[in-house]
Amino acid sequence: FWLQMLADISNCKVQVNDGMLSAARGAAMLALEGLNISIDKQENEAGIQTYFPNNDRHAIYQKHFMSFSKEVEKLI
Repeated sequence: FWLQMLADISNCKVQVNDGMLSAARGAAMLALEGLNISIDKQENEAGIQTYFPNNDRHAIYQKHFMSFSKEVEKLI
């Protein structure tokens, strides 16, 4: 639910790794990329869940954000 909501609010695709060591794996992948060492993309996509934004829900969140922003401006 929360990851789908994040995708809808940000209107961006959200991908998460279901592994416990995803942060360490991500750091290692960045290091390898920085060293120009190629990474097997298919192997890295194992266990990745993807959430795509829903345009209808994004529009609803966007409308409420605009209302929220106006109220915050009144407080400042």
